[in-house]
Amino acid sequence: TRVRRQMSERTKRLDLKKAMLKHLMDGLFSAAFVMVVYLPTFSYLFHRIEGWGAWDAYIFVSTVVSTLGYGHITPQTVMGRWLVIVCGFFGIPIVLHGLSFIGILARSLSNVMLSQMMRCYGSDRKTKREDELLFCAGLIVVYFMHCVFVYWYMEEDWSLTVAAYYSFSTFSTIGLGDYV
Repeated sequence: TRVRRQMSERTKRLDLKKAMLKHLMDGLFSAAFVMVVYLPTFSYLFHRIEGWGAWDAYIFVSTVVSTLGYGHITPQTVMGRWLVIVCGFFGIPIVLHGLSFIGILARSLSNVMLSQMMRCYGSDRKTKREDELLFCAGLIVVYFMHCVFVYWYMEEDWSLTVAAYYSFSTFSTIGLGDYV
């Protein structure tokens, strides 16, 4: 019975790894599809229908499928408005699926980084869930502050407060639209 239990546990772990790998591959496909096919295709359509520049159309499609919606540029034609509905209706779920892949990958990488850091500092204990959460929160803060300083540097007329406000409204997907 002990051997059967061990075999059963190994089989469950193997099945879990296979399922995880399939999920990662599906997510990778979704992320690649959005970047290589979906965004360029709809950007081109908005460029043609609304007469926007290529970059404006690309940013607009990105804000639609990411649910940001800054509102600084909006379609003015009937066909353009219908295109927003189609773009968002199919694009939002695809982007969310792709983001789940990125989330799993980011968590795995942060766990590896945390384990390596703990080993470097001489700790041989296994990481706890609290360690992982604090480490991820720290990475998010570092990334957020990096973006704040990049926007503060790049936008000459923005104060540090405006750069932080813009970064937060973007990260939180509020997308207020007063700074774009």
